[in-house]
Amino acid sequence: MISEHDALGQDILEHLFKVLMIDEEWAVREPRGFTWWAHRFAQRMWMEPLPEYQGPPVVRVQAETHLLRHVPDTMANRARVDALNKVASLNTYRFDPQTGRLALRCCAYVTTETASWLKSVVSAAIAIQVAEAHIKGQAEFARLFGADLESSAHPCRGPRHVMDDMLNAIDAMFAPIGRMRSPFTAADFERLKHIAPNPAVLTTTAQDGATAEFPFSDDVPGVLSFLLPKRKRLGTALCQISATSHPQLGNGAFWKLTLPLDVAEREAIDKAIDLNLAEYNEPIWPYCYGFGAWCSDPKLRAVAYVMFLPAAIYKPGILEPFFVIMRARTEWAKRYLLGERGRQGTA
Repeated sequence: MISEHDALGQDILEHLFKVLMIDEEWAVREPRGFTWWAHRFAQRMWMEPLPEYQGPPVVRVQAETHLLRHVPDTMANRARVDALNKVASLNTYRFDPQTGRLALRCCAYVTTETASWLKSVVSAAIAIQVAEAHIKGQAEFARLFGADLESSAHPCRGPRHVMDDMLNAIDAMFAPIGRMRSPFTAADFERLKHIAPNPAVLTTTAQDGATAEFPFSDDVPGVLSFLLPKRKRLGTALCQISATSHPQLGNGAFWKLTLPLDVAEREAIDKAIDLNLAEYNEPIWPYCYGFGAWCSDPKLRAVAYVMFLPAAIYKPGILEPFFVIMRARTEWAKRYLLGERGRQGTA
């Protein structure tokens, strides 16, 4: 008999297959997922039940498109990956030094309670991922990294010469909606102040955004720093959300979570690459949505997590679950960087 976890995961995968209008003839089914070819690069989607956690069924749904292989692990290439992740939307440029692969990846932890609204976010992330992979996946991009494109073909039908319409998703859907007036308003940001219990020690809002502080080494808000003359650095992580524009997707909500570290740019880049690997190599508790990426912030000598929610996926209240998750991500990153979580192998 199929478990509740498998039933939930299969429901999500079938929803994605249908809503993204994936051609069955260009797909290869797996027991808990599928791989398909929109054109030159294979995109794989799969689910992992997490029965070890008590409570309602939880599955981790992931999507990945491999771009490059044989990527030399040089500081120059790490800096290039970091630059790509600085403008992340709903995916991570995930570089694995052990395998020499560069891929675009996203994931979501889904329960029966969150499935209804997360399906649309996952669908958007997957569509953006495969479109962006084919935009970036050119010979010039591979030469920049001194690597090879990881293009492939369907095992039975061979190469797909005619591109799937999904590869036009950014230009045909996300960008046009992004050129319209932003749906994110002062009311959306104001709601973050009234979440109960509120995960932040301090939240302030404005017409076009919000700022919050999450406990890291302490829980003293930055605005009270003047009361602590011996305090050399903030002990809270700074979360900034702003209604702004993305270079590809147009209007939306940009998120930036900055950890209160004091590290040189090279160390920050290494930590960001490590964190991007770790988020996918081990289940994160509390569950985090893997939309976005870690990157360096040389101006602040820090490591930051950035994410962009395009206008096309806007729904009233959509900021609130991501706000709570940013607090969970802060705690997870703190424990990981301090070595309190085991590091697993590559996935």
